[in-house]
Amino acid sequence: MKTVLQGILVAIVGLLLLEGASRSVMTLQWNMQGVEIPWYRYSSEVGWERRPGFVGAASGDKAAMPFERGLYERRFDRGGYFAADTAQVENNTDPKILAFGDSSTFGWGVPPEASYSEVLDTLLPNASVINLGVNGYTSYQGYKAFQKYVPKLNPSVAIVSFNFNDRRYVLPGDGVDSDAKFERYVTGHQVEFVHEWLYTYRFLHSVLRKVGVVSEPHVAKAETLNDITVRVPPASYRENLVHMAEIARDRKIPLIFMILKDHPVMTEHLDRGIALLQNSQVDEAIKELTIAVYLHNPFSDLARQSLARAYEKKGNYEEARRYVRLSNPLVSVHGGYPLFRDVEYNQIMRQVASEFHIKVVEAGRAMDEDPSLFLDPVHPNEEGHQKIAALLHTAIVEVMAQGGSAQAERGVVAERMASLSMSRQ
Repeated sequence: MKTVLQGILVAIVGLLLLEGASRSVMTLQWNMQGVEIPWYRYSSEVGWERRPGFVGAASGDKAAMPFERGLYERRFDRGGYFAADTAQVENNTDPKILAFGDSSTFGWGVPPEASYSEVLDTLLPNASVINLGVNGYTSYQGYKAFQKYVPKLNPSVAIVSFNFNDRRYVLPGDGVDSDAKFERYVTGHQVEFVHEWLYTYRFLHSVLRKVGVVSEPHVAKAETLNDITVRVPPASYRENLVHMAEIARDRKIPLIFMILKDHPVMTEHLDRGIALLQNSQVDEAIKELTIAVYLHNPFSDLARQSLARAYEKKGNYEEARRYVRLSNPLVSVHGGYPLFRDVEYNQIMRQVASEFHIKVVEAGRAMDEDPSLFLDPVHPNEEGHQKIAALLHTAIVEVMAQGGSAQAERGVVAERMASLSMSRQ
């Protein structure tokens, strides 16, 4: 018996030594390669979410956003909230304002304190603005987050802003955003604990991969841009917005839809080309769309689709097939590049807002007037966040004043709303 115990002890010590050696080797290798611990973790509920307790750079989707400037340190608390919001989440005295959105709401590319949620927080000292934006989120993930956090935090106002990620394409085998898709993410990462904590596994796996024993996972192929769909098609986008609007209505929560747009300079040739094509000015459309294609920005795949349609109208089907060929698709959990223009989805948001009497903040139109407010093709810079915060501040004061009776029904002190309005002074 003693010999068996000694053998077990020796084995445990050996594994610990191997683990320690593997950690040293892998840590050195990752440091040299700049490998980072992910800021997120997979979730069957919302696809992915902020990693509780994370400290580091949450730089967004490097594959889709080559203009990487998001290397600011982020701190998440044990609940996955921004550390700056921890006290506000626990504060049940002041009115809560929840900001649901994607990387633009998260504050990608700007310091954490410069995001429009944090700027808005300073403009509303008698309220708690809580930033629930997550990089890569679609309206479907926003709807799931809405279901989760609205009952939990009981907000006085909710802000919703989704668009860009909804329009991004997905490859066969991945599919549109859904509960089943998110469950696959989690199932496919059941060994995440092993990956993260057993460096011996990581070390052996990297060695086996290099010698060809372990291969990279197979990625489903698509022949053309016409063979793929987007993460959230237009009809589903509308459905997600309606779901959030119904929850807000039933709980008597004032809701604000905040509309953003793509960079107007980076889409001007695409927009002109599409407009010319709709007016049957095919030759002129081809010129504009060709420029849009060879700008090689996130909207070039959409330009190639439109250019292919232009060539089809001229009867040049061979050239049309050349432009929709998908030879090197972007593989990312956030999706590929957009296959719809922002105007189509923004119009859906306006329609839903009209049906449910929801306040709309046209931040995209305001930024169109000054393209220098953009950091890259889709994200606002620090000045852009300040502009957005100012617009939202005006809207929040307005909806809080209009929703006074409804707020009183929910137990919000009238004096607190009055002081919120006074913060505008």
